[in-house]
Amino acid sequence: MTKTLFKSFIFLLLTSFSLKAQVKIQGQIVDSVSKAAIPFATIGVKNRIIGTVADSTGRFQLSISPDSIGPGNPVIVSCVGYKSAEIGVQRLKDGHQLIALAIANTYLGQVAVKPLKFKVKTFGRTGSSAFMSTKMISEHNHTSDELGKEIGTVIGIDKNCRLTAFNMHVIFNHFDNVKFRLNIYSVKNGLADTLLIKDNILLDVGHVRQKWIHVDLTKYQIYLEGYKEVAVAIQWLKSTAGNNPQKSFNIAAVPALGHHILFRDKSQSTWLKVGGNLSMNFTADVYKD
Repeated sequence: MTKTLFKSFIFLLLTSFSLKAQVKIQGQIVDSVSKAAIPFATIGVKNRIIGTVADSTGRFQLSISPDSIGPGNPVIVSCVGYKSAEIGVQRLKDGHQLIALAIANTYLGQVAVKPLKFKVKTFGRTGSSAFMSTKMISEHNHTSDELGKEIGTVIGIDKNCRLTAFNMHVIFNHFDNVKFRLNIYSVKNGLADTLLIKDNILLDVGHVRQKWIHVDLTKYQIYLEGYKEVAVAIQWLKSTAGNNPQKSFNIAAVPALGHHILFRDKSQSTWLKVGGNLSMNFTADVYKD
């Protein structure tokens, strides 16, 4: 056997072994009371860059290597407005599972029913120039499972306000459509920490170039009291590739001292940050007694 053929044989053998070693876990996520499907819930292995997002019917499947996880790395199933559930990998190996999530009692302050003076303010970056790359999605063949990836930033706010709109400037979107979830977190040590909202805020971005994307938040009644800053992030849930050979999505950003771009690859992986200022901002009603 020639050296070239031998190397090819070893490569095929290792590839075959790797494929056999993969374990496919699958199931459907439903509401614990109504049994209705929970769309776009996230599935992630704790402290690992492993995970995916359920589809619009709550169904998911994920292939993982047994060597990549241990007893301290359960699968976490979560969705905005619901309590997270820890599922042992062994249970998921046993075939299709029905996973029920209970509604969470997430509390946000309510605007008092009394005359209040307020003024409209904008928090965050309003510029649309871009001097650095913030490519969030990039698939060469649109087959890799990058679902659940998040990118965002920390935005300083006033201590008593109601968020009325979210805006971000997209440099380009080469996909026909990308569905995102908007997540708003408290901040700890400069990183996103606890989710502050109780509603699944979804937004679709079509094939655009150099455009501000506006999300009306008034119906969600997001009233924040006592926070000096929050972290906002968009999470990739689903995309339609289209015919463009370039598969990428990019938000405007610039280098800036004291500002950071936050990102994580999966719902249970560690948040990371790099220097920079994303073109993301909130419009808010700021209240004063």
